Amino acid sequence: MQKTSELLPGCRFRITYTYDYAEAYPEAYKVASSVRFPGFRKGHAPFGLVVRSYGMDVLFDSAFNRLRPYKELINDLLEEGHDSHFPPTITLKPVKKDEPVVYECVWSIEPQIEIGEYQGTKLLIPEEKATDEMVEERIKLELRKQTSFSNVTDRPCRSGEMVTVDFAGTIDGVEVEGTSGNDVSFRIGERRYLPDLEDGIVGMSVDEEKDIQVLFPEDYGNKDLAGKTVTFHVKLKAIVEENVPELDDDFVQDVSDFDTVEEYREDMRRVLEKEVEQKNKTEFVNRIMDHVIGLSKVELSSEMINAQTEANYQNAVDQYAQQGLNYEDMLRQSGLGKQFAVSMAREQAIKQLTDYCVTAELINKLNISATDEDINALLEESRETLGARYDEYVSNLTEDMKETLRHECEIRKLTETLREDLDVSFVAPDDPALNPPAPEAAAAEADEAAPAEDGKE
Repeated sequence: MQKTSELLPGCRFRITYTYDYAEAYPEAYKVASSVRFPGFRKGHAPFGLVVRSYGMDVLFDSAFNRLRPYKELINDLLEEGHDSHFPPTITLKPVKKDEPVVYECVWSIEPQIEIGEYQGTKLLIPEEKATDEMVEERIKLELRKQTSFSNVTDRPCRSGEMVTVDFAGTIDGVEVEGTSGNDVSFRIGERRYLPDLEDGIVGMSVDEEKDIQVLFPEDYGNKDLAGKTVTFHVKLKAIVEENVPELDDDFVQDVSDFDTVEEYREDMRRVLEKEVEQKNKTEFVNRIMDHVIGLSKVELSSEMINAQTEANYQNAVDQYAQQGLNYEDMLRQSGLGKQFAVSMAREQAIKQLTDYCVTAELINKLNISATDEDINALLEESRETLGARYDEYVSNLTEDMKETLRHECEIRKLTETLREDLDVSFVAPDDPALNPPAPEAAAAEADEAAPAEDGKE
């Protein structure tokens, strides 16, 4: 037997096995001898009769399992420096008597990875800072969490208040489909509905009814309504007033362990600074990895992509099922269809596999490893967040959880190592340089900025 191999496009690897006819024939004969043929005892049908009935190629094709058992096929692939999680495709070339018998075994192999030349390339990373405005916004959010609500019946409604209404739209007295609703609640001014409708409700009192003229925009999604005036008959059923507490020492003592507003504000700043710090760390890791992955090339086999696509789609099905919902019913009702969901699952699969392959290749190439001390340091970062639950969390860590922590430590070390070879600059999150104009827009701007030739405009 002779064996040759060749790397093919699409993460395929072909190993060709060539046998002398005299070497393969005995195994094909054994296959024929095992055939149960009508009118003969098993194994007693004449070889020529079996060949005429089934064909020479069928017998020699079946003989390959005897010539090269599956375990030996895998070993052959491993010896070539490749691996596979999928069974191979085996093809027998047409057999001719006394000529070599050739089998082609094509494997779907591991991804082919080419790390890009990232050394010295420029990278901008947004870095946020905790500001006074952010602290005050967080405090306002905490105040709103303590907001109480009451129904208003002794005055008209105001802009910004929550209301509940019934409404029905008509044109020339004829009700218009899709323009009615009962017990609809919304906040006036949030523009969930057309501005003319929301503004017309301002000043109404509970149980008051009113006709409001609403002009639909020319570019409205429903062409039957675009540019038309609809009369909405509205009944105001409820006005809800929000009672937001004042920020004072009494409020602080009720909702926290602090005594004064100043202490509360300083603690809020400290919490916010930690959140921003963690957000910046995450952004740092994501930007560096996305940058290097974007410069790299990964070739994936169709089998690997299909397997991950199926896993992603099934994951979506399972998540909906946990909520008592049917994913495919949702797709039909939304008009998206299963094909759309499969396409999205495929895009996600390609990104997942590409990210994983480049990351694993870099970790191996740069000899990145995480120690138990690294994992303990990472766990320590969560001590304050977990509080009294920290010891219980640590004691209940499973091997899978520890492996996840180890991988996170490796990623952190990897990004720090990569940073040393990159030209990194930190900028504000709203820096325009983070979102450069598209090539077409940039070209147009350049044309506008270019000086006109003499005597021309």
